[in-house]
Amino acid sequence: MRKPRCGNPDVIIGGNRDKRYLTTGKWYKTNLTFYQEYGNDMSHADQRRIINRAFKYWSNVAPKLTFTRTNYHNQADLRIRSVGFFHVLL
Repeated sequence: MRKPRCGNPDVIIGGNRDKRYLTTGKWYKTNLTFYQEYGNDMSHADQRRIINRAFKYWSNVAPKLTFTRTNYHNQADLRIRSVGFFHVLL
């Protein structure tokens, strides 16, 4: 647990690692929209299937959480772009 997780240095306060990302209060939005930009390394159908499966895993453990695909990049809560072998959340 004391090893760095990414390229950003850890902040140690009182001997404990400080949380870099913290939500305050409760997030009431449970239906998240997403836009998917496809890469060229696999078929669009396979990319859709993989992303849908990943969101299904989230919904299985958080049943009130739903994910809806949108065709409008600027209206999406999540923007997903496939680049080579990596899938990036923007």
